[in-house]
Amino acid sequence: MIVSSGIIPAPPIYGGAIESHTFVLANALGQEGATVHYVSDLRKGASLQANVTGHPVHAPIRKFPVPFPGWVVTHALGGLLSARASLGVTSRLAIDAAHFHEETSALLYLEMRAKVPVVFTLHNPPPWVGNVSSHAERLARSMISAVVAEKVIRKADHFIALSKPVADGFTSLLGLDEEHVSVVPHPIDTDFFRPDPAHERQARETFGLSGPYVLFVGRLDPRKGARNLLLAAARLDPKPTTVIVGDGIEKRSLIDLSKRLGIRKSTSFLGAVPTQLLPGLFSAADCLVFPSVSEMSPLTVVEALASGTPVIAFRLPVLSDVIRSGYNGFLLSSDVESLASTIALLTNDHVLRRRMKENARASALKNNSPSEVARRLLQIYRNLS
Repeated sequence: MIVSSGIIPAPPIYGGAIESHTFVLANALGQEGATVHYVSDLRKGASLQANVTGHPVHAPIRKFPVPFPGWVVTHALGGLLSARASLGVTSRLAIDAAHFHEETSALLYLEMRAKVPVVFTLHNPPPWVGNVSSHAERLARSMISAVVAEKVIRKADHFIALSKPVADGFTSLLGLDEEHVSVVPHPIDTDFFRPDPAHERQARETFGLSGPYVLFVGRLDPRKGARNLLLAAARLDPKPTTVIVGDGIEKRSLIDLSKRLGIRKSTSFLGAVPTQLLPGLFSAADCLVFPSVSEMSPLTVVEALASGTPVIAFRLPVLSDVIRSGYNGFLLSSDVESLASTIALLTNDHVLRRRMKENARASALKNNSPSEVARRLLQIYRNLS
């Protein structure tokens, strides 16, 4: 049984890392021959493998992501509904393992003491993997992390981290046995996220883009750091064309900042973009700039790599598994000056950029193939039965 967040239908139209992850995973497990019960609302027309059965949650939520207080509420509600649906599946069917991807649903299911081995993948960042500017958010994340650590990770039969630093951190914090912990990255649909000239032309025509550009994709809130990209772009001469994809509480202030910096004409704010158009936006870009200050294992970064797009990011521990500086991207100290100089390097050096685009695609194929991720998880499930 694969249990999604219970928040929005899968596969998501806009954002939704957990929903994207679990949808690809459920189908990949089915492709490998497993019988999969997928607990999630499904978007109309969603295609599941023949041996994957969807079990709806009936969540009333229609918009996500939301600001942090709303994030807490939506996760609590989605977790409650998906835990209830999961218990119903467990009571009716023979389940060999229940794999949860959201804290609240995993906690409630564990408290219900269903006699099924539980696997838990942590998607939301603990406070020690980065910096959060808001004191209230930092405190709330610390409290949530403490509950997750003590009530979910410790009680689950197997804990899966998306990166080695997170696995090592919780192993040390909780004194976990190594056999209790695995590192398994995001599965990415590398047939969908791939270099594709036709998708590039479609994206350019849809958004009126011509010529080279640097790209940001993510929520427009302080943690994601789009402000850092604008400050870096303003330092360059000539100014790069900068494309900002996403929506959020900072959008108005970012537009105002681009005006004050004198780069409004070279900056395109596209708002939320349907997932269908993302591969073309990624692969047409010179690079993805990901100046976030706190992350778990960002799906956007891996999607960009799969699309053949090198990534420039700040040096967060969780990205050390994903980005090799000088190979498929760059990991930088968290300052605008180094961000600006690296953008200039990658956008001006055509030979370097072409080589890094090839390496980006190769790294995603090696590390994030759905079939490889599914096979690793199937072995974990078998070891629990």
